[in-house]
Amino acid sequence: MRSDRREEIAALRKSNLENLWIAYQPADGLVSGEEAPIIIESNGCWLTDIEGREYLDALAALEASAVGHKHAKLITAITEQLNRVEFVDTFRYLTPAIIELASKLAEITPGNLSRVHFSAGGSEAVEAALKIAKQYHVLKGDMHRTKVISRYGAYHGCTYGAMAVDGHFYATRNYIYEPFSAAGRFVSPPYSYRCLMCADECSLKCVDEIELLVSRERPETISAIIVDPASTAIGVSIPPDGYMQRLREMCDKYGILLIADEVISGLGRTGKLFACDHWGVVPDIMTLSKGLSSGYIPIGATIVGSHIANLFSGRPDGVFWHGHTFGGHPVACAVALESIKVIEEENLVYQSESKGKYLKDSLNNLMSKHPSIGDVRGLGLMCGVEIVLDKKTKTLSTPPSKLGFAVRSACRDEGLVLAALEPGSVLLITPPLIITEAEIDILVSKLSRALLRVETEWGIR
Repeated sequence: MRSDRREEIAALRKSNLENLWIAYQPADGLVSGEEAPIIIESNGCWLTDIEGREYLDALAALEASAVGHKHAKLITAITEQLNRVEFVDTFRYLTPAIIELASKLAEITPGNLSRVHFSAGGSEAVEAALKIAKQYHVLKGDMHRTKVISRYGAYHGCTYGAMAVDGHFYATRNYIYEPFSAAGRFVSPPYSYRCLMCADECSLKCVDEIELLVSRERPETISAIIVDPASTAIGVSIPPDGYMQRLREMCDKYGILLIADEVISGLGRTGKLFACDHWGVVPDIMTLSKGLSSGYIPIGATIVGSHIANLFSGRPDGVFWHGHTFGGHPVACAVALESIKVIEEENLVYQSESKGKYLKDSLNNLMSKHPSIGDVRGLGLMCGVEIVLDKKTKTLSTPPSKLGFAVRSACRDEGLVLAALEPGSVLLITPPLIITEAEIDILVSKLSRALLRVETEWGIR
């Protein structure tokens, strides 16, 4: 490498340490002590850093890149919209893009989901969902419906309202920012590999727990139940058949709204257009973000059923006092429309289903070769690999995340980008929906080499 190039890289890293505060990190760098790669190029499923190293992006830029990096049609959509209208606020003005995207989402989302509120991202979409649910009950005269049931381990966002119903960081980090809204109530998630409620066969006791909580808290005080139907944060836990259906029935029984947080799972990630489609369940409210624009421009959406929208219509107290300057940004809406079009034209939902099966089968084959793989699970191109010290006892490292972070680091050395989820050691694998079988083979090969290295270092046999 040329000396001037080395100086350029050193200057960038120095500036990073002095000026940049990376999300979820201390002010002076990464918790792990690693240096984050500086990415200068992306294409398809691949990234290239400033030093010329290539990485297979098995995380799809944090689950967002549905159609892959640098897709020509999305870039064209962005530039064409920039050349028409780069930005106007949607409090006072509209653009064809925002109207057309709302219509498209009303068309493709399940059931009577038909009214769309746009925001700048996933946390904001959840905030809007919680406020809509609260106001809906107020408009019905149910002033005491203030509580929202969520699940331990679930991640719904990092803004204050979302944090109140966030079960992922609640016990470990969120206490720093207390007090929150008193809305949140938490129950156990469906996590079959480490289920504390059922023996060998799932009996849906986790749903019984929700109904018991509803009864104890009094149904007339519950505003909503929020779930990420196929949850990455809860160790990539996929609910058993009957779980989502029971939730829908329970919500109908007690007049509770069902919010499906599909910020990660929406737009084809699970092998269906929406994760709810796997169980034929229509939520009252759905949140979207990440895959909506394939990550090209930040955008979030909260879609509500017509029965909710109709209650807000034609009355002075039906004004929804909520909005974001960049909600419905014309460029974001334009690229989201194009992203959905590419997903449809390139049949990427089916690709997610078929390639997801190939990936899961390949990971299961890998499990027989590696003593550190305790479990493989997932839907479509959303897979989790649980890493353990001992398969028979399912023993985790101390702290639980330490082993997963070691594998993640080894994967990066191999040129593979994935995530290690807390509080256990679950490797999250969510590649772009365009990934090929040949690239999946490369992914699995890189992961195998990383696992072998960690197993040797840790003495896992």
